[in-house]
Amino acid sequence: MMTAIRKHFAAAAAAAALLLGLSGCGPDYATEETRLVNYRLDRVEEGRGRGAILMIPIHGVISSDDGGAPAAIAMLRQLRTRGEPSGIKAIILHVDSPGGGVTASDTLANEVRLCRDKGYKVVAFFSDTAASGAYYASAGADRIVARPTGIVGSIGVIMMHFDAQKLLTERLGVRDESVVSGPFKGAPTVFRPMTPEERAYLQNIVDSLHARFVKTVVDGRRMKEADVRKVADGRVFTAEQALAAGLIDAIGQREEAIAEARKLAGADCPVFFYRREPGLLERLIDGQVRAGSGPVPDEARTLLKLALDARPLYLWRP
Repeated sequence: MMTAIRKHFAAAAAAAALLLGLSGCGPDYATEETRLVNYRLDRVEEGRGRGAILMIPIHGVISSDDGGAPAAIAMLRQLRTRGEPSGIKAIILHVDSPGGGVTASDTLANEVRLCRDKGYKVVAFFSDTAASGAYYASAGADRIVARPTGIVGSIGVIMMHFDAQKLLTERLGVRDESVVSGPFKGAPTVFRPMTPEERAYLQNIVDSLHARFVKTVVDGRRMKEADVRKVADGRVFTAEQALAAGLIDAIGQREEAIAEARKLAGADCPVFFYRREPGLLERLIDGQVRAGSGPVPDEARTLLKLALDARPLYLWRP
């Protein structure tokens, strides 16, 4: 009997490992040690010069374990630590994101800085939205180009929290019976409104992370702190407003961003882009989803998870 059970579990484990390998998911999506799975390098722009430009997408909500941020971090890290792909002279960050987690945004920004320290030139191209953590991650680029219709900025921090006391306690009869070691251990909680002391405690954390955001922009954009503070109240700006405020360097389309990268690279380099190809299991699941009503979109799930964690976020939430 025990032998049969062991065989059953061994078969289940092998099947799970096979499915993870086919889907391109699993442990490869941990922020610090992400490996590029199911990605192919494509040439998207021809060039006659020596060397190449690598375009890296920063798309969707920036999270440590979901969306495109772990892959973007892996691309930057692979380039600076292993020199892969070889011959790269400049990087284009293709940004379309409302921001997201503080740590994931900071990790991205740090990888950009380390790549510049290794001698790679960096151009950030803001396609549609480059807000909050997405702007934070891009602020250290050599040049920033935004589309004329782009939305830029939202320099600020938000810690989302919900007071569900009436729903949970009064309507459902659910009460918080947590045992804590100190008055701030369980704060904040959805079971009651915050006390003034708890709000001040969390505000101090938000203010500290906001100061880090401001310093990142000051250092990256080489601006005066007073000038950054004027636009660091969470607002977003049009491309023209961002240009006037010094948050970007130019307004243009993708072609202008590539031209800037080629200028920094010193050659008419071809442009390469990592294109993700879904694994077999993903394609099968996607076919089933499209045939039916469909679950909650991935980005909505990521946002919901970030919101329920009550963590500080570099996120624009219109």
